[in-house]
Amino acid sequence: MRRIGSAQKAFAALVLTVLLLAGATPVLSQSIHDRIYPAPTAPIATAVLPAGAERVTVQTSDALSITGAAVAAAPGKPTLLVFHGNGSSAMSTLAWFAPAIAKGYGVVAAEYRGYSGNPGRADEPGLARDADAFMPRHGGGPGAGG
Repeated sequence: MRRIGSAQKAFAALVLTVLLLAGATPVLSQSIHDRIYPAPTAPIATAVLPAGAERVTVQTSDALSITGAAVAAAPGKPTLLVFHGNGSSAMSTLAWFAPAIAKGYGVVAAEYRGYSGNPGRADEPGLARDADAFMPRHGGGPGAGG
């Protein structure tokens, strides 16, 4: 019968320690998905929206209600439909586009599933559905409503 040497025992103990630490450490145990899409979790609060902005809700093709924020355009000015970047939110979009809003441009700060209190989980097909839901209502084209 073969005996396990002290070097093998030490290596096994090291592997076990790393696995235990990985499971106990939130950053290490966080899924790859959550690292790719570090979504803000706080819902869009009406109280902190800039002057003239409102919460808007659209229905996606897979029956999710997704909330974003919008500022109406001045007469004769277009509305910009903006989809924020990874790890950002609709609220930061309104801040970034404040100069355009001040010049009368409308801005729809679209939000995604899994971001800012919206249901679902971000993935490529879902993000496309979210974009499709905002486009007709807020971005122009057939059925545009603002």
